[in-house]
Amino acid sequence: MNDIPLPPGPPARWFWSNALPAVNIAHALADLVREYGPIVSLRQGSQVIVVIGSVEAAADIMEKEGGSLVDRPRSIAAGEMLSKGMRILMARSGDRFRRLRKAVHTHLQPKVAEAYQDMQRENAMIFILDMLNDPKNHQKHAQRYAASVILRVAYGKSVPTSNADPEVVRIHRVMEHFQVVMRPGAYLVDRVPLLRYWPGYGKQLAEWHHEELELYRHQLRRVDSEVDQNKAGPSFTKTLLENAKEHQLSTDEMSYLAGSLFGAGSDTTAVSITVAIMAAACYPAAQAKVHEELNMVIGSDRAPTFKDSGSLPQLHAFLLETFRWRPVIRIGFPHRATKDVFWRGYRIPEGATVYGCHW
Repeated sequence: MNDIPLPPGPPARWFWSNALPAVNIAHALADLVREYGPIVSLRQGSQVIVVIGSVEAAADIMEKEGGSLVDRPRSIAAGEMLSKGMRILMARSGDRFRRLRKAVHTHLQPKVAEAYQDMQRENAMIFILDMLNDPKNHQKHAQRYAASVILRVAYGKSVPTSNADPEVVRIHRVMEHFQVVMRPGAYLVDRVPLLRYWPGYGKQLAEWHHEELELYRHQLRRVDSEVDQNKAGPSFTKTLLENAKEHQLSTDEMSYLAGSLFGAGSDTTAVSITVAIMAAACYPAAQAKVHEELNMVIGSDRAPTFKDSGSLPQLHAFLLETFRWRPVIRIGFPHRATKDVFWRGYRIPEGATVYGCHW
């Protein structure tokens, strides 16, 4: 099977071969896809990197062959040194990943998500009033909305009145640290693993790990105390604690899992709302079509509800196009092939790092 070629890609250069672009990575990868086709291969040392850049190829490879791409490539800085292997986003395939995924799945299924609709609508009304009263700070209002919703889902925490809420500030700070460490090529240790044992090299990562673990532990303890006092409202963390034996997760694993839920749902939601506002401002004709549909279906004497969703195709089309126009995670998160994957005469080799480039 090794005689089946890798996907095409740019010509090799010395030492690092044809490594991932260092700047404007999403744009650069999109340019490579336009030049070489829907799947592109690069090399970074001995590591093969495959970029998938079309919807059809993504469906064929990342959905139909999803079981072969469930693993993550080894991440020393973000996965091991910062997260100690407990962050589900970075978790390698295996027993721990299966336990984490099973536990988080209880609150992410479509049927379960319907239970969040009233709370989302309540916060959406607050967001709209904030927008009307202070439109210049629309990004901050989107951040408050997102933080409020995910804090309620993850921890059952009451709604923060602003982004100055101390808990929100702390959580955003640790998420900013994670985003820094996650950038491709941010830490040389991911290319030279022995560096992690160099005296003093990982001091900053160790401090950041301690900071986020203490924050996540604090949130878990707070919910645990509320459960003991019979004061806890419904939340992912409450369910996690009540089923701790079944999930077989340690206290720190549960702490990280709940914290990761906030990280996954906060910035992404805020960015999506902000991009939708930007799209409406940049394309007033498209905005007018949505406005017309809302007037026809909803009218002016009430606010929309989730029951109206099926009658608003123009709104759904606008949102889908917004996500295509400015995807939140532009190059996706890396996967690792656990066996050779074949597509239209090309081979994605076992061990390759695979990106689904949303851009």
